[in-house]
Amino acid sequence: MPNSTGISAPIGVGEPTPDLKRGRAFARAAALLLCSAIAMSETDRLITGAVNNAGLSHSITEIVGVRAMSTGQTAWSDWAGLPTDSLHRVCLWIALHALFDIGLYVGYLRILSLFGGHAVAHDPSTPNPKPENRRQRFFRWIAGPPGLAGTFLRMLFMLEVVETVLLWIGAALLWSQHHPRGFVWLALGVTAAKWVVAVGAVLVTVVRYRTFVRAGLGRVFRALLVQRLSFAVVILVAVLSVIPGRNIWDQLPDVQRSWFVWDDVPLLHFIWAFVAAVVVGLYLFVLGRQRTERIWSTYVLNRTAEADPEPSKGVWFGWIVAALLPFVAAIVLSWLSDEPAVDWWLVLAATVAPLLVLLLTQVVCCVAPKEGAWWDPSKRVPRPTTYARDVWVAGDVLAVSLVLLAGLGLIRSLIAPILLGPEGHPWVWSLRLVATVVGVVLAFGAFPVLACVAAKLKARKSNWFHKLVDPTTQADPSPTAYIPLTAAVLWLVCLIAFPLNLAPFAGVVATVLLTLGSWAFILGFVIVRLQRYRPLPVFRALRLRATPLLSLLLVFVLFQARSGGDPALHRLRPDATAANLSAVRRVSLEDAFDTWSKNACVQKLAEQSVQPMVLVAASGGGVRAMAWTAGVLDKLRTGRSCSPVFLSSGVSGGSIGLALSRGGNAMGDAETIAGESALSSAVAGLFVGDLVASATGVRPLSYARSTPQPWSWRDRAGLMETYWEKHVDALKESYGSATSGTGGVLVLNSVAAASGCRVLVSQVDLRTGSSPDEASANCGGRIDEPPASLDLEDLYGACQHQFTWATAAMLSARFPTVTPAGRVGSCSTHEDLQLIDGGYAEPSGLGTLSDIAPGLLRIVERHNEKVPTKGPYVVPIVLFLEDEARTDIVRPPRGLSTEAFVPLAGLNAKAVQTSSGTWLQRLSTAIADPCAQADAGKNCRAAVHAVQERMPNGVVVVTPATKPSVEAPLGWTLSPDSINQLQNAIDKQVSGCKSELPGKYACLNRLLDVLNSTP
Repeated sequence: MPNSTGISAPIGVGEPTPDLKRGRAFARAAALLLCSAIAMSETDRLITGAVNNAGLSHSITEIVGVRAMSTGQTAWSDWAGLPTDSLHRVCLWIALHALFDIGLYVGYLRILSLFGGHAVAHDPSTPNPKPENRRQRFFRWIAGPPGLAGTFLRMLFMLEVVETVLLWIGAALLWSQHHPRGFVWLALGVTAAKWVVAVGAVLVTVVRYRTFVRAGLGRVFRALLVQRLSFAVVILVAVLSVIPGRNIWDQLPDVQRSWFVWDDVPLLHFIWAFVAAVVVGLYLFVLGRQRTERIWSTYVLNRTAEADPEPSKGVWFGWIVAALLPFVAAIVLSWLSDEPAVDWWLVLAATVAPLLVLLLTQVVCCVAPKEGAWWDPSKRVPRPTTYARDVWVAGDVLAVSLVLLAGLGLIRSLIAPILLGPEGHPWVWSLRLVATVVGVVLAFGAFPVLACVAAKLKARKSNWFHKLVDPTTQADPSPTAYIPLTAAVLWLVCLIAFPLNLAPFAGVVATVLLTLGSWAFILGFVIVRLQRYRPLPVFRALRLRATPLLSLLLVFVLFQARSGGDPALHRLRPDATAANLSAVRRVSLEDAFDTWSKNACVQKLAEQSVQPMVLVAASGGGVRAMAWTAGVLDKLRTGRSCSPVFLSSGVSGGSIGLALSRGGNAMGDAETIAGESALSSAVAGLFVGDLVASATGVRPLSYARSTPQPWSWRDRAGLMETYWEKHVDALKESYGSATSGTGGVLVLNSVAAASGCRVLVSQVDLRTGSSPDEASANCGGRIDEPPASLDLEDLYGACQHQFTWATAAMLSARFPTVTPAGRVGSCSTHEDLQLIDGGYAEPSGLGTLSDIAPGLLRIVERHNEKVPTKGPYVVPIVLFLEDEARTDIVRPPRGLSTEAFVPLAGLNAKAVQTSSGTWLQRLSTAIADPCAQADAGKNCRAAVHAVQERMPNGVVVVTPATKPSVEAPLGWTLSPDSINQLQNAIDKQVSGCKSELPGKYACLNRLLDVLNSTP
């Protein structure tokens, strides 16, 4: 019990340590809840992939969610209209979703029951429980103790069970395409009642036990604050691996799916990931126990800061080493490197910062009054003895959470492919089923294993490891305990020097886990060593009771990154020519068109001779957009010397796909660089190389075999580009104005982060005249470029080194944080630029086409005016490559809003006006009439009519058809599942598809029919 000062009285060395076995029931319930929730989420994504003939799709949350009464009837009706095969699969998934829901509500009700029982047990006003029969014991197990809260929980449990049974009945009726309105309304009524009772249960429970809830949350927060390093690692891994969602949230699960394809290398990545999870879990376990040591000695053994020694010589020496290390490294690197590899101002700051701490310490010691005036070592923040146990348990649970997350990650990655059934090799499906079972075992077995290990350690107190992880002692660990620290440092050093070798070998998941774990362990080790001594006098003067190492590091890194940080850190990589970008000789848009028209394909349509001029817009979407763009453009290879594509505008991954189209096998090249290796190298740069360079000003050299400079500084974007260049010849070539492949003239779209201007990396000169202010790089006032745009070569060509096609494509695809903003140095009066992903401004690539369409149409009109009566006439066609799935789903318009919410509803207007559908409308209007006004014979307009009769409005949209499948993620790597899904979607476009898109635009097969018609 606390004494008069509010501090717990001494309990002594015999104070019982935490017994983790008491938490096994909660752990089982939490594992059941999480596994079920993930399975339900992935099942629902498959259900929403079923689209009926009207283009409508529904989520199961529309019949079991909060708004079920308003949306459920429509969902049941639309499902009944599905094709038979899709209908039966949806019925099966609805039944499975209901089955998984049993695990969900049993899990959360059991957690609430345990919470209520624990609260009642600690409530002195609660009378002793009466004897119970078997039924009463069951309800107490599932819904807690008696009382109003327990009554609500019992009602909620019964309604959940009834809803599950009704869903199974509804799925059976739907199988035979029946959905009686009376039954549907009954099911929806039960769902509505369930949500009313659920809200009541939460409110009653929180109000009844609000004191216990407030105290419990405070205990959790304080414990996690001490274990914040481990908490940061676990949260980051959890967000990347188990958060349900599409696009970017599917990246790491897609990596995990690639492990199980019956291939040696991905299976090796799985082994490495498992080893990494165990090693990092052990690191966090040791770190958590070491962090608990100080709390235990303070609040259980009542040890005050008076007993702590003054900082030893080793502490002072550590600060001196921290100051000299970047300076010495800078000198050595300057001597070894042939290229500038040091920012001396940042190095100076990194050297001065630790020395400044020591200097201020000496000043405080000399001029400050007596220490007792501002720092009393006998005082401490009042805490109960349970605080030490909370910190202990938090550290152990965070460590074992990595094993839990490993299991949940496998479930998240593989449940959808398993529910889809064997597709392709049956052994792959069987392997994934086994892996999913392993994931369930890991999720349920993580905490019991931790409890068992903790009990074994408590029983054995003689070995060095026990002394290392026993918070009740403060003995210095044996030299063997420094092995983990040495291994962590060695891993980071090797990752700096050999990111293109080590990271691809280990894989993305292992690289992330080992790198985060190594940093956490190194920082934690230093913090633990410092916590055994009093803080330096300068920190005591600030009334701090410990050295604020993490805060100092955070402030220092932010200080070093001010004003963009080191300008050379993320500067564009030059190619081997050593020439400036201005050496690229570009022609005007009209000259480029004249060259194309002389060699363009001529087709015969309805007795009209036409030259289809395809304008491609490749949307952004990471490596998914790259593969989609490359695969579609491969289909445009006619086998003739002519090319139907005149110009292509790309954004983000679409730009990389356009660059790949310059080669002979774009889709094959896309598959080559879509593996884990490039992303693994970039992750190594993100967490190690770039971090060290930005903080210290020392840009460490990394090794890349078979490159002009094997040892060179490469930031994370440079590492990815180097990998691309090594495996794809088209990306290794120097950027230039010569066109090749199926993409025609390429215009790659980037964005200047500071001004918001679109920055064009264009093979053709798009200027329409001279700027009234040649010295300005403000896109808002320029009239010689497309609107709100800057041309990189026009403004910075005289100062910027020429680069490869890999760097040019990456300029359009630098999506923070995986890839950094590319720095373009100042040139003449033009300021530095930070170039980021073009999707920040406009993600479809249609905006640039729309901006240059008026000028291009005038060129086409003049050309068609000179064409003989029999043609051929040039007819523009817009080909939009939209890589994101589910864009073909018809979205019913929103209804009217309550007057109070009209301002919020109006926020959607901006998104509608800049959507890809709106850009397509503008473009279709702009290219509608490429004929001169004096078209006497009407032959030109007849040629236009012949083309647009096959492709309405002159627009073709190529997008994956929505179906229940494993969707390709938005990111920087694709599994074989995702590659196959994209390839099948392209093949479906080639064979024919329904024009269900908004606007009823034609699909790829219509364009191919025109291009393959009689010459």
